[in-house]
Amino acid sequence: MDQDLISYLISITQNTGVFKDHEIKVLDEVLSAAVNGPESGYILLTEESSGEITGFTVFGRTSCTDMTWDMFWLVVANEKQGKGIAKKLLERAEKYVLSVDRFPVFRVETSSRNDYARARAFYDKSGFLRSGTIPDFYAKDDDLIIYYKKPGIGATAEE
Repeated sequence: MDQDLISYLISITQNTGVFKDHEIKVLDEVLSAAVNGPESGYILLTEESSGEITGFTVFGRTSCTDMTWDMFWLVVANEKQGKGIAKKLLERAEKYVLSVDRFPVFRVETSSRNDYARARAFYDKSGFLRSGTIPDFYAKDDDLIIYYKKPGIGATAEE
């Protein structure tokens, strides 16, 4: 069952057309750990509609921090994008981290490529603040963009 789930989630991710082969390989490794439960360091949440998985997120504690969490993956099937699935997954992830930490910080790292524009707009709309950029991080003209949010508190520019 776990391998079927992993294969299905990888298929959803590949079908977005956004991720590179080496990123899919990393996702396979992360999912293989995540299906073993939170003790793996990864939490996997899926969202379903009519018995079919329509999206998923993988997140976990950030190493060497007291209350920071990284969202490693947030993927919604192509045909289901724009229907609030990412929002539901984010809300569930925030609820989880708030159940574990009183004042958590959620961090997301993403790309500056044009095919990530929709993801960046989602994070902006969801209350994340852009806190930094590292030029040419992933590749030439592909910057790393760092966002953060304090679930339950709401991030503000003054923080």
